Amino acid sequence: MADRKRTGVLVTGSSSGLGNAIATQLAKGNRIDALVCCAGMGIAGAVEETPIAEASRQMDVNFMGVVRIVKAVLPGMRENGGTILVVGSMAGLTGIPFQSFYSASKYALEGFVESLRMELCGFPVRVALIEPGDFKTGFTSARRILGLGEGSPYAVAGRRAIGVMEDSERAGYDPVLVARLALKLISRKRLRSRYTVGPGFQKFAMVLKRFIPHRLYEALFMIYYKLNAGNGE
Repeated sequence: MADRKRTGVLVTGSSSGLGNAIATQLAKGNRIDALVCCAGMGIAGAVEETPIAEASRQMDVNFMGVVRIVKAVLPGMRENGGTILVVGSMAGLTGIPFQSFYSASKYALEGFVESLRMELCGFPVRVALIEPGDFKTGFTSARRILGLGEGSPYAVAGRRAIGVMEDSERAGYDPVLVARLALKLISRKRLRSRYTVGPGFQKFAMVLKRFIPHRLYEALFMIYYKLNAGNGE
């Protein structure tokens, strides 16, 4: 990896939010040898009430958008070396109620990056996921809520759960923390497959999920999102 002052970094989704914070930290580059995939959008609502076209757009922007840009830079990076950082989400580690398609798009990135790392093992390309928790960005106000209107059987639970999530985001961390992490990772010679960043209780929840029965984890998660228990099991 070249000296940071001579390193050019391409940041997708750099006009706002986490992408803007990362781009600001990396503004002095003069050549491209790193890619930070940060573009994304979010929808919320019940699966039943989400049009297929909206679900497809969610997957296309958050997952296939990353695939397209990664494929574009790989030929050059295989020859010259480089770093690819994909900004996923803790929603790719645990499903979020009434954000099923957003979570699915982030879960897809988890599998994609794991597979890509192994495919590139013989080339000088480092790949890692950054998994943010809740951060205070414009993502919250830009989220589109679908359905959940008057007469919807999901209205009360959905609005309540989304309210919990958005309150947490508005009280979230400064996105500069993600930017600083990205800057550090670009300078490293070796990378782990994933790095979580965000509020401590959210990071703890991701660890806890691996060690307790899933039904218990699910029950705790539903309490957090103020949902009634009971999935018929």
